[in-house]
Amino acid sequence: MSSKILHTYDRMFDFGQKHLNDLHVLDGIQSVSARDAILREIISNSLAHRDYSNGYIAKMVIEKDRILIENGNRAHGLGALNIRDFKPFPKNPTISKIFREIGLADELGSGQ
Repeated sequence: MSSKILHTYDRMFDFGQKHLNDLHVLDGIQSVSARDAILREIISNSLAHRDYSNGYIAKMVIEKDRILIENGNRAHGLGALNIRDFKPFPKNPTISKIFREIGLADELGSGQ
């Protein structure tokens, strides 16, 4: 994986940490940063599911009450999603696998 993707992850993470409050929650008996857990999920998913052949400039927008991610993407199918028979389709399985191996993602998803 290009070091550029990891550098982008770090820059996005630093940006989120700079602009979001750090609230801690209990995970069992351990206190963890909710902000960092949310950022990890948002950023790893946005990078792993991005369509890198699309020239659209990706954005992470932090507003008072939400975080928005805009990403170039290539749809895998048309129509309404049915949660009962939905099957994940990885957009960039190599990036997803590496993110899982280095602890930046938990499981391979579909980008939905």
